[in-house]
Amino acid sequence: MREALIEALEFTKHTEHTISNRDQLREELIQVRDQGMAFNREETTAGLAGTGAPVRTQKECVYGAVSIIGPTSQMTGDRLDEVSEMIHHTVNVIEINATSI
Repeated sequence: MREALIEALEFTKHTEHTISNRDQLREELIQVRDQGMAFNREETTAGLAGTGAPVRTQKECVYGAVSIIGPTSQMTGDRLDEVSEMIHHTVNVIEINATSI
């Protein structure tokens, strides 16, 4: 299913950082899966960067996401790591609370 979706994509390069081919996308998806976080490093808009993570059910189905985006001057290095940790914590809280409903 995933491969069929990737093959059907038409890539539009919005910035010099936009993922612009299938091999780049596959590599990025592997990193996202391994890290549990996705990063946007000026891929859609120059000057903006961000990170996000899925919110999952106990059966690992994705039913939402938490993300933060901001100016690249504020979303680099240690700050981006800090924001990623905040997102990870927030996702954990949501997932725990959702299981008690």
